[in-house]
Amino acid sequence: MKHRLSILLPGLMSGLLLLAACDKDDQPSTPDTTTQEKVYYDWTKLVVGADLSSVNMVQANGGRYEDSGRAKDPFVLFKQYGCNTARVRLFHNPAAPDGYSALGYCGLNDVVRTIRRAKEQGMAVCLDFHYSDTWADPSWQATPAAWAGLPLDILKDSLYNYTSMVLNLLSAQGLTPEMVQIGNEIQPGMLHPVGKISNNDYSALAVLLNSGIKAVRDFSQAAAIKPQIILHPASPQVQEWWFNGITAAGVTDYDIIGISYYEEWTSVMFHQLTALIKKLNSSFGKKVLIAETNYQWTNAARDGVVYHPQPSINGYAVSAAGQLEYHKAITQAVIDGGGMGVLVWEPAWIGTGKDWGQELIAFFDYDGKALPGLQFMHYPYKFQ
Repeated sequence: MKHRLSILLPGLMSGLLLLAACDKDDQPSTPDTTTQEKVYYDWTKLVVGADLSSVNMVQANGGRYEDSGRAKDPFVLFKQYGCNTARVRLFHNPAAPDGYSALGYCGLNDVVRTIRRAKEQGMAVCLDFHYSDTWADPSWQATPAAWAGLPLDILKDSLYNYTSMVLNLLSAQGLTPEMVQIGNEIQPGMLHPVGKISNNDYSALAVLLNSGIKAVRDFSQAAAIKPQIILHPASPQVQEWWFNGITAAGVTDYDIIGISYYEEWTSVMFHQLTALIKKLNSSFGKKVLIAETNYQWTNAARDGVVYHPQPSINGYAVSAAGQLEYHKAITQAVIDGGGMGVLVWEPAWIGTGKDWGQELIAFFDYDGKALPGLQFMHYPYKFQ
């Protein structure tokens, strides 16, 4: 998702912590534009969730969330709307030179805070290892500074030890994730240049992936919660090529295929998504999850700047109502294809007067007030 962030985010920041008031007894009451019936799904039946990685940072910079005229803790609020899974990204050392955040946001300590907040609300957790000090995506897979220059046989051990350390640290605090991503949007490989796919040679990437997978499986042997493993090459149009390649290279021990679905940037149109999910499921015998998607509710940020002019896609207006309808439609499309569900990318990343433009994709308006998009998580979907 860095391609969009490179447009929207000039940098990271510091500030004072503002704790949003919280009332766990309140029920959500944004105008219900869906139906009178609400269904609250268990994540094992249907994943309806959100990447909430930035909430700590947003609140530290004065971000405030509101529903029905009252301030809310965003984790409580998301849970009340049916969110059953929180996705959380982890950078190796975000405070490193050229890292994501000098203040350590999305580093291990911050991730512990985020997972704890999610678990306190009964959410499952998808931990997204970026294996980088900053964003890892199809255009950028930088090796952590601490691992720079390591040869493959040492790098794979570093990856194993780090993955194992993180899982054991989380387990010791009762924070074991239910799902683990070995890398983020890794269609060009990961930990470049060592793990880069070059001329369809997946061999180095396979060594690294199998090392990370082994760390999770070894951890799971004695763990009460055994994380399911996601491989996430991102773009829909590369899925078959990528999984054929990685399978031939000897990577088969994973549970879930993760897809980033942003129709603006893929040749797989919305009406083709269900068929793709069915084909991936039948070809590789794995579950399929939309690990990222989102839809803007406006093209103009609070500062009046159009950071990203999203077109109206498939007839869904770029509006609060259109945002809800898009998320309902993609979730139903995933269900129809036999997929696990949908994780929305950063719908709680609201603006805090820093003029980032990030609020375009949030489930909140300029003032942090809840929008109808949240309701997609408790919509009564049809199952065959």
